[in-house]
Amino acid sequence: MGRRILTEVGSILGITIVLALVGLSIVTAGDAAAPGDIVPNAARFLFGATGIAIGLWTLLLIAGSVALRHRPVGVRIGVHLLTAVVAVGVNTGLLALVAGPADSGWSGLIIAIALGAGAVLLVAAIIAVLVTELLIVSPRRRSR
Repeated sequence: MGRRILTEVGSILGITIVLALVGLSIVTAGDAAAPGDIVPNAARFLFGATGIAIGLWTLLLIAGSVALRHRPVGVRIGVHLLTAVVAVGVNTGLLALVAGPADSGWSGLIIAIALGAGAVLLVAAIIAVLVTELLIVSPRRRSR
């Protein structure tokens, strides 16, 4: 992979994960027993509830970055955001499929947690894709 593709994918994922951790830290701060537990709880929540989405989106980001390397910025932004929505949808669907047949009564809560964490991940992904494509990757492209 080229340096631009690595920069694009790495910065999108890095910014997304940091922003999602900050957002989930704010959301889950009330559940922490001690102040030092806030970020670890948010990380468990993020990677536990949206781990499938993050992994799938990573693969889709790499494929999209390679396939769209010569396309305009707007197309890359649209495809990256669409793949984020697809990854969160697949994540939620798989968790619903696994939790749905259980008679324990927890399936609704598991799906709600996945939707909440997915929403935080999508907001972080939108910000990360826009920042990366408009401020990090595109200025280099224009200067060439």
